[in-house]
Amino acid sequence: MKKTSFLFAFLGAAIPFAALISVTVGTADITVPETLRVLGASMGAGSFEGIADSSRIIILNLRLPRILLALSSGACLAAAGAVLQGVFLNPMADPYVMGISSGAAFAVAIGIILGTSNQITLQIFALIGSAGAVALVLAVAGLASRRGESTGLLLAGIAISVMLSSGYP
Repeated sequence: MKKTSFLFAFLGAAIPFAALISVTVGTADITVPETLRVLGASMGAGSFEGIADSSRIIILNLRLPRILLALSSGACLAAAGAVLQGVFLNPMADPYVMGISSGAAFAVAIGIILGTSNQITLQIFALIGSAGAVALVLAVAGLASRRGESTGLLLAGIAISVMLSSGYP
């Protein structure tokens, strides 16, 4: 138990360090101290005096939003995976095995075939497709097993996933 706690503490502390290093990596040569000065000045702990406008714009408008989006997306995906595993009481449950990803991709392929190129519309197609795949998995699993076992859900998810995967390139 102590090893797991230590590992989680270490990885949790590594996230801000990795984010800081990621802010400095790119085609523009921005150092860690300069990045820390820009971040500190943007939070009110200092001023932007002596900092190039290009560095400030690159860090605050380009790199930092991307890194924060990547961190929040990763956290949301991890939470979604944990919820799936908790609901189905099976560590194998994930969006791919349960057919959710295939349903979203299939619906987006249909949207593209229908001539939709708007990103928001395609995201709506993906949401509807993933929800439809979940409903289909639950229906098939309900027909196959009345005992509420997660094995039937996983098998139904795999079957629906394979079926929907055959419908898009």
